[in-house]
Amino acid sequence: MNNGDDDPTRMDEMLEGVAALARQWHEQMNLNYVEAYRIATDYYKAYVLKVPCRTSILSGRAWITELYEGHNGRFRYELCMPK
Repeated sequence: MNNGDDDPTRMDEMLEGVAALARQWHEQMNLNYVEAYRIATDYYKAYVLKVPCRTSILSGRAWITELYEGHNGRFRYELCMPK
């Protein structure tokens, strides 16, 4: 009983199909790692990496100048208006 599975040509086709699936899976896994890296980097930048905000010992005009030339978020927070 020969069902065609013993044919070397058929076996080569099956191996090529398996190899193609393995390459496709490998590429998808690499894309998943890249996406996970991007998400982790965005999280780190947003929640872990901090920029000092209230660091001034100045007052008066010097304080206003520092606000204007410094951290954008601090300007909005302290004066409740955009630059």
